[in-house]
Amino acid sequence: VLSYTGYIFRDEQVLTANKKGISKYYVSDGTKVAEGQKLATVYETNKDMQEYAGRMDRYINVLEKSVSDGFQGVDIIEQREKNADAYDAIIKLLANGEAVGVRYQAEKLLEGMNKVGGLINGGETDAKALLENLRKERDALFASSGSSSTYTAARPGYFFSGSDGCEEMFTMDAAKDLDFESFYELMDYASDPETEPGAYGRLGNSSEWRIVLPIIRGDVIYFDVGETYLASFSQNNGVSIPLSLEKIVTEDGEDGALLVFFCDRQPSGFNFGRCQGVTITVSTVSGLYVPKDVVVREEGTKGVYILRGSVVYFRYMEVIYEGSDYYLVRADSEDEEGIKYLRENDRIILTGQNLFDGRVLD
Repeated sequence: VLSYTGYIFRDEQVLTANKKGISKYYVSDGTKVAEGQKLATVYETNKDMQEYAGRMDRYINVLEKSVSDGFQGVDIIEQREKNADAYDAIIKLLANGEAVGVRYQAEKLLEGMNKVGGLINGGETDAKALLENLRKERDALFASSGSSSTYTAARPGYFFSGSDGCEEMFTMDAAKDLDFESFYELMDYASDPETEPGAYGRLGNSSEWRIVLPIIRGDVIYFDVGETYLASFSQNNGVSIPLSLEKIVTEDGEDGALLVFFCDRQPSGFNFGRCQGVTITVSTVSGLYVPKDVVVREEGTKGVYILRGSVVYFRYMEVIYEGSDYYLVRADSEDEEGIKYLRENDRIILTGQNLFDGRVLD
């Protein structure tokens, strides 16, 4: 796998209100909306209240997920394992300086901790009372704000809240026609974008998007135009999406290269932040998984004992990859005279003493 920082390009229309203010949304990010569907009500207020309302919405969202299922079908052991995974992910993201992913994992951890608390207390949890209080506080905030306007979708599309000011620059065509000069111009603009006053959201034309990855020139050997690669997005909880490589941009005098990928998938809850940490799988190795602690040596060659019926047999292994505590073994090695290799569905003996080829077990 190879890790890069990528930049997302989509065709989106910025949605603006008549006045700046806090927004009450009626659809979640990524929702496919119809023409005329209600999107948001924008209340006139100051910037501090906008930020406060945004934080409140995130807290409410976490609490709603924590109590929405009434703890039915939640296994406490499994949930604690998920919480531990989220905590580990936070530590790794902090170590890599990936701040956007930290918030996602932190909210996931809070949701899981609330669920565990509810299970321990027989369904009674402080999360329910806190959720109710936050909802009342949010309603009071909207009620005390100034005049408001409600906005609907002028056409069908995919709705997302907020705007980073780059929508008109980072378009599908811009990625398709990209060269180094235009890429540097886009990076300069993205460092200090001009956000439209009153922008409360954006409407995507379709589920199609592109992502551009600047890479070092030497990594070009791992990529071929027209091939599909599995990409993992760190800011999206490591979700994996197949990306099709459309174009490799190289120029004389440039030490790097630009990879332009196309995708027509939009996973539920996917965060389309402009800048994303991306890990690309460029090659894979597959074989039979064999734990190291069952491997023995016979005549200096690695192998394992298997059981057929009640008879013990020794099977040689052709190792193609070595992990910290396992081997991957080729499944299609050709048997030779006196040498038989491990095959799929062979029953490996995990424990036992005084094993040898031909022994009959009781």
